[in-house]
Amino acid sequence: FFHFKKIPVKCFVILDTVPHRHYSILAREVAWVALCVLGFGEGEYSDSKYARASNRLFEKCAEE
Repeated sequence: FFHFKKIPVKCFVILDTVPHRHYSILAREVAWVALCVLGFGEGEYSDSKYARASNRLFEKCAEE
């Protein structure tokens, strides 16, 4: 139904599927997904993968 409609969106809500989990974990996961979508990360989250992906993003922004 919504696939062919254009709906103006000003904001959206992201809900965690695990009740009472600290918000920082959800924020970390959202950031990881964004890095993966942009092509800087791949696979499951890990601290080292996140550090490498964020460094690549920073380097790309610094070049521009």
